[in-house]
Amino acid sequence: MFGKWFTFSVMSVIIYIFFSGNIIHNRFSETDPYYSRNKDNIRLSKAEYIKKYQNISDNISSSAETYGSVYYQDNFDGANDTTSLKSRGYKIFYRSGGVQGIAPLWFQGNSLVFNSFNGPSNGYLAAGYQVLSIANNIDNWLILPKNNTSAGDSIVFYSRSVLSSVYPDSVRVMYSQTGDSIPEGNWIELGRYKASVDGNWKRIAFGVSVSGTSSRFAIRYNVVNGGPGGSNSDYIGIDALTLEKTPGINDMTVLSIDNPAANIFLPSSVIAPGATFKNIGTSSQTNIPVTYKITGPVNYTSNKVIPTLASGASVQGVFDSTFNPVAGNYNVTVYTSLASDGNRLNDTLRSSFTVINLNYGNSASYFYANSTTDALPAPSRPDFCRKDTAGSISLAVNNVNVNPGFTTGDLDDGYWKITLPAGKKVRFYGNNYDTIRIGTNGIISFQNYDPGSGNWIPPFSGIPGGSVPNAVYPLWTDLDFTNTTASATNRISYKVDAGQLIVTYDRAPVFSGGAGNYVSFQVAMDIASAPVTNSRILFQYSDTVSGRTGQLFINNLNNNTFGSHLIGFQNSSSNIAMTYRFRNGSNIVTPGRIFTTASGSLAFQ
Repeated sequence: MFGKWFTFSVMSVIIYIFFSGNIIHNRFSETDPYYSRNKDNIRLSKAEYIKKYQNISDNISSSAETYGSVYYQDNFDGANDTTSLKSRGYKIFYRSGGVQGIAPLWFQGNSLVFNSFNGPSNGYLAAGYQVLSIANNIDNWLILPKNNTSAGDSIVFYSRSVLSSVYPDSVRVMYSQTGDSIPEGNWIELGRYKASVDGNWKRIAFGVSVSGTSSRFAIRYNVVNGGPGGSNSDYIGIDALTLEKTPGINDMTVLSIDNPAANIFLPSSVIAPGATFKNIGTSSQTNIPVTYKITGPVNYTSNKVIPTLASGASVQGVFDSTFNPVAGNYNVTVYTSLASDGNRLNDTLRSSFTVINLNYGNSASYFYANSTTDALPAPSRPDFCRKDTAGSISLAVNNVNVNPGFTTGDLDDGYWKITLPAGKKVRFYGNNYDTIRIGTNGIISFQNYDPGSGNWIPPFSGIPGGSVPNAVYPLWTDLDFTNTTASATNRISYKVDAGQLIVTYDRAPVFSGGAGNYVSFQVAMDIASAPVTNSRILFQYSDTVSGRTGQLFINNLNNNTFGSHLIGFQNSSSNIAMTYRFRNGSNIVTPGRIFTTASGSLAFQ
């Protein structure tokens, strides 16, 4: 830990961040190969954009339903670039017409188009129209690794296209009994389908009637008159792929790991792990042993017996409620041990999760702590003490831009570019900066960015990623300094004082917010001449004392009706980030506190 913790007023939360060592959504662009054609909608007005996209809840992560005995599975939760796919035994071929376009044949899913069926938000395989350079026929092959296949086996996966897309996407599913490795081999078509556009993932399944040794399945993104300028093709996703045998007599499987199903944030109560098991055999089973193991900073093992389970039935098992986690990374192994099980390939399921202490700790190579009592074990922590704003330079005052010469965008979605006094710099992720962009939407960036195009809120999948990198986000949310209803007065200002850059958002109005829907917060960053260590960063959030934050804002925050917002920071490459708090528009993903109590001010550094 370093030096003294800065402070900000009685009863607020402070977030204090400091460097411990060396510590996207992609921009909407006509040249982005990983987007759907819906990127054209950046031409919509902000109100139209919000109505069409930001009020849509994306799919909830689900468990893939299995009907047979799984002997091959790929959830596409890891890397899905061409090199990674080939390393897993896939073969990829371009048989489309004309010159290939800017997009790979198959690539990592883009959560800004839609979320995965299950797993990480971008954990799916995608293909799109920009695989062609101009209008032509698309024929992209994804050939699966070799497997021994029996008559009656099935290929099963989940698929979809873009919500309400008007560009039809079609897919064919192929099978080679002899395991041909090129499209020109001996393939038969098992079936074809049009990818769904209703916003839901659809289960796709096709069976084979002939056995094959070292046989192969293939998925073809196959569209007539597709590509840029074509009347068909947009963007498809493939997820949760399995090869399944017809059920055996005795066959138990682990269907899902239910708890912990995601990261855990401290403090946490004692946890009762859970998993769902299914009898996919044709016979009922009794006295089925099942085990749940967790390895990590705290180890856990619980053994249970399922008394009886009919053929085709599933049951959720709840294990001993004795797992008391501490911060760190954990691995989970769940398995069944039915002695007569005829298929051991599907007896075990694995997952991982992380336990995070948002009140203090280190992440993305920064130490941090807030001013709550839960941060008392930290070597040091901040206290809230609002910094004096006397002598600050105003950027916006009472809905008027008083420094228009330094502005990009407007008072709703814009920023001011300021320069620090000669020789003074902020150091962030190993780089020194003397030019700072102070954004209206709670963004302080060290490089230019587009304040519009949906960037008034964080990306749905959070950070790292998005098109506002190399920035700190004291409260990245949709604020609007033209809103005269939320508060009669408001101000954005900054000052350089005692070796710090202090930026103050005073009564910042929420976009379309009613009376009392405003918030006040400050950011303080250390500055120096030629700094060699990363600057300390302090976020402070004022409560309702002196009317600095409106009661409606606090009510919405406490009721989880405050819209998409994020507190944190990320580097210039958008691959290292710290998230203290994040709501994606419908759910709190990372629950760092903005206030110490229901309304008490807080500091975080």
